[in-house]
Amino acid sequence: MPTFAVKTLNPMAKSRKGRQKAAFALLAAIAAYPIPAGELSGQSGLDFHHGVSRIPNYVLKYPADFSHFDYVNPDAPKGGTLVLSSSTSFNTVSPMYKPIGFYRAYDHLIERAGDEPSGYYASLAESVAISADRRSIVFRLRR
Repeated sequence: MPTFAVKTLNPMAKSRKGRQKAAFALLAAIAAYPIPAGELSGQSGLDFHHGVSRIPNYVLKYPADFSHFDYVNPDAPKGGTLVLSSSTSFNTVSPMYKPIGFYRAYDHLIERAGDEPSGYYASLAESVAISADRRSIVFRLRR
């Protein structure tokens, strides 16, 4: 199974723009140079799980084989058009200026659960591990 790791860049960015820059830099690092998990120094014995939390020893609400979050209706109608208003112009190709709702248009490696304080579950990733020093996160990708 492909596995790669990412060193955190600035997990405590204060402003929205700072968080966006950190997220973009993280995605660029993943795309440009995934690090094979075996090459991580001091990262042997990683414990992979279906989800993680920023709170140490936090018990996740959902089991490994859950099909949907409790607050999601799996039988909801699909399709249609979503119209979102915006007061900004889109006359730039800069990756820092995204239209409203842009980040909801794509699936993510992990998804945050909306009904618990700190639950993040693997979505595109098969499983996730956090290093003992909590400065690196390692994703095991689905095939």
